[in-house]
Amino acid sequence: MQVVKDTATAVNLFQAGKLDDAIIAGDTASQMVNDQAYNAVKLQRSYFLEMNQQQVPALRNQKVRQALSLAINRHQYLQKVLSDGSTRINTVVPVGLFTNSQTGADFATSSGRAVRQYTAYDRQQAQRLMRTGSRKLALTGSASR
Repeated sequence: MQVVKDTATAVNLFQAGKLDDAIIAGDTASQMVNDQAYNAVKLQRSYFLEMNQQQVPALRNQKVRQALSLAINRHQYLQKVLSDGSTRINTVVPVGLFTNSQTGADFATSSGRAVRQYTAYDRQQAQRLMRTGSRKLALTGSASR
């Protein structure tokens, strides 16, 4: 077993036949997508951003946090930044991990519908919420709701 931390080195070693597998993402994945050896593998994992309310007091304001969530175009992020075949989820639970034992429905899909309004890209609503949150911060001088 060999651990290679640098993606470019891993790709070079893989192409030279010195590695059996290399995990790639971003620019490297978009460049390799048409390569015969490219194989997108779905993994049961999720990543998320946590807003540090201790370091950034403005993030204690719920409207500001909602605005930031709605300002993220997750589709573009997946396509243009990660470019590795990742798919969008609306919760921290990956699709296909759990199912409802009575209905067979995927947990992430059904629970994701309930919170989609908080994770859907909506620039105009994000701007409205940020204005509301910013006004509240200016009026109270604090970062609470």
